Amino acid sequence: MDKQQQLYQWLMNYQRRDEEYNAFDWDCGMTRYKGRGIGNKELIIVNDTEQRAWQITEPNGEIVGFTLDDLDMQNICATDCAHLARKMIAYYRFDVERFKNGKAEVIWTLQPEGCYYADEDGFGSTDDEEVCIKAVIDTHCQVLEKFKVSERVEIPQIVEDDELVDEIF
Repeated sequence: MDKQQQLYQWLMNYQRRDEEYNAFDWDCGMTRYKGRGIGNKELIIVNDTEQRAWQITEPNGEIVGFTLDDLDMQNICATDCAHLARKMIAYYRFDVERFKNGKAEVIWTLQPEGCYYADEDGFGSTDDEEVCIKAVIDTHCQVLEKFKVSERVEIPQIVEDDELVDEIF
């Protein structure tokens, strides 16, 4: 029995699994388990079809499912966040999206947007730009496309109803 099969068996037999993990079944033979609780960044990906599991991150955010070789450092060094990537710790968002056609995107926020640091009155905000890197993995958590800087997608501004009415008439 290999390491992934052992982790799968442990997780499936763990008595407190439902208390300590949020499970997201993607209906494709793959399931994502995320640790519950404030500050718990544990992430486990399960291939239910093959009864194998991969530990991606530890509860403290340490990334154990990937190595520095899985990062396109030439691309990442173009940002001011390469030092954060080299630490292999997920301080902010780190997640695996839904599997489609045997592939899934892994998203890792190296640096949040500056408003992340603001208090409820808006003080403490910085002018930092959000920096995310993305990779693509298969159903065995093997990297198909290395982590590299992703383009930021601007969210369209919501128009107030009054403004919309003024434009129509």
